[in-house]
Formats: sequence, C-alpha cells, structure tokens
Amino acid sequence: MASVLSHAFGGNRRGFAAPVVVLAAVLAAVASGCATQEVTVTTFLSRDVPFPSPEGATRIAVAAHTEPSSPLFAEEIRHKAEVLLEQFGYEVAPLDEASHVLQVSFSRGRARTVTHCVENYVPGWSVTRVYRHRGHEVFVREYYPGRWERHRYRTTSYTRYLDMILYQRRRRQQPASPPGRPADADSAISWRASARLSGSDPDPRHAVDYLLVAAFEYFGVDTGEQITERLSDHDPRIEDLRDAARP
Repeated sequence: MASVLSHAFGGNRRGFAAPVVVLAAVLAAVASGCATQEVTVTTFLSRDVPFPSPEGATRIAVAAHTEPSSPLFAEEIRHKAEVLLEQFGYEVAPLDEASHVLQVSFSRGRARTVTHCVENYVPGWSVTRVYRHRGHEVFVREYYPGRWERHRYRTTSYTRYLDMILYQRRRRQQPASPPGRPADADSAISWRASARLSGSDPDPRHAVDYLLVAAFEYFGVDTGEQITERLSDHDPRIEDLRDAARP
C-alpha cells in the first residue's frame, strides 16, 4: 500500500487534488487486500477415540450454534457443514440415528477500528506570469515552496471464530448443555478444530464460508501447529460450497 500512496502523492505537484488521490489510492489498496482472506486453523486428533471412516456404518449429525444466538443463521451453518461432510463421502443423519455428532459453534469478536496517518511531501513548484501594459512586458516568477501533508483514514477489522468438535454419540452420557460446548464430551471427542478470520468484510455469512472451508481442509487431521489458509471468493472450494448450499 505504501508504494501505491507514494506514487499517488508524488505525481501531484500543486497538491490541489491530494485528498481525492489519497482516498482513491487507499480504497484501491484496501480492495485489493480484501481479495484474499487468511484463516488460521488448528486441529487436534484424539489418541484414544478413533476418527470415523466414511465407509461402513458412520452416520454424522450436525448441530450448529451461533453467538449471539441466531437460529436461522445456525440453520444455514448446519446445512453448509452437511454439504461439506457429503463432499467427503459421509452420510448425514438425524441426531437419533447418528453414530457421530459434529458440533459447530460460530462466534463474533468485537469490531476494531484503527485510525491511520499517512504523510507525503508535495514538491515545490514555480510559475512565470507575463503582464503587459502599453507595449511593455513584465515577467514575474512566483515560487511555491514544498510542504508536507498529513492525511488520516480509518479501517475496521472484524474477527470471527469457528469451533468444531466431532464425537461419538453413544460414548457421551449427557445431553448437550449449553449447545456450544458439552461439559462431558471430551472422552468421546475424536477430532477438534478452531479457526479464526479477521478482515474488513462485516458480513458474517461470508466469513463462515471461509472458516468452514479452511477447517474442513484438515478434517480428520492433526495439524500439529497453527496453519494459515489463504482463500478468495473465486476459490473453487468457496464457490462450490455456496453453489451447493444455495436454497
């Protein structure tokens, strides 16, 4: 972004259109940065509870929870998770018929607004004016010294979180309460994932697509460390999910 702004400022000697150029440069740089989203993912695999294969009698039910509570949004998340499970070859089933449960929890962090300050130097310049009166000409050169200009702009970042656990339904003794994180499910969990996305897009429905796709890249895998997945709206995985989940 710095090179873009420097080029924009340097090309304006008089400085009359500097604010307009600054705004255009900032918007272009921000827009280009939004093209790719970075999702951090960490996944864990149990040493005691085997991860289920899509073959055989494995049937998975999905339970979704959002914070703050939004039943319709939770239903959309559940449906998208089911689409991804089916793409992996798993059979989706109602809770009372499932061998495993995939619990998906989506939450939102506070929006963070930052004020940025950009300084640029406008070089000095001069102009020669000619004044004519009764056959006489007078040449006057006017000098305008260089100066520093300061421009401020704000950016807002939104952070979203996605947590998923996959557990064996029959090994769990008590019902889910609260729905986001069952207290006694640890002994039945075979896989867990945590994903985080920070970006300038305020729409949580866009964010959940990136989070789900990034987390499912490591479905049944222990990453061993935090992984960064880079995705864009034109990524085939994002497009496929949105197409398949469209009502």
